[in-house]
Amino acid sequence: MREIAFIIVFVSLIVPSAFAEGMKGTATVLDAVTLQIGAAKFRLQGIGAPKPDQICKNRFGKNYDCGAIAATGLMDLTAGAVVDCRYLDKNLTPINWAHCFADGYDLSKGMVYTGWALPLTKDDPAFASVLNTAKTKKHGLWAGTFSSPVSWFHNAQ
Repeated sequence: MREIAFIIVFVSLIVPSAFAEGMKGTATVLDAVTLQIGAAKFRLQGIGAPKPDQICKNRFGKNYDCGAIAATGLMDLTAGAVVDCRYLDKNLTPINWAHCFADGYDLSKGMVYTGWALPLTKDDPAFASVLNTAKTKKHGLWAGTFSSPVSWFHNAQ
């Protein structure tokens, strides 16, 4: 019995959980889906958003830098908040996907709700309600025309 307890303790020290790794603190927004806390970078899980310098059209048909505006949307969601990010699959892919929360508020869902990001997976049930609200109320990108950030994401890979 003591041997089993020793093995469990030893393995838990050697193989930390990928879900437990992360950071909490003041975040710097690098783009509409990427945050930095200290030296650690976190890519918001499950969403795609306009890249810097991506051009969209507003409701009047005028071009605007929707990548910059989307990044500002993430800045708004994190302003003055303690941001807590947990890696989902650190070192398993080139992108360090993470679940991030600002004072408990899910930032991926927040970006979809404000209309500045879309789910990477079509019909993702985790985002269905907030996506429908964003479309219906013409939040963010939905107020004009844009090409899907999901295609931007896949084209950049």
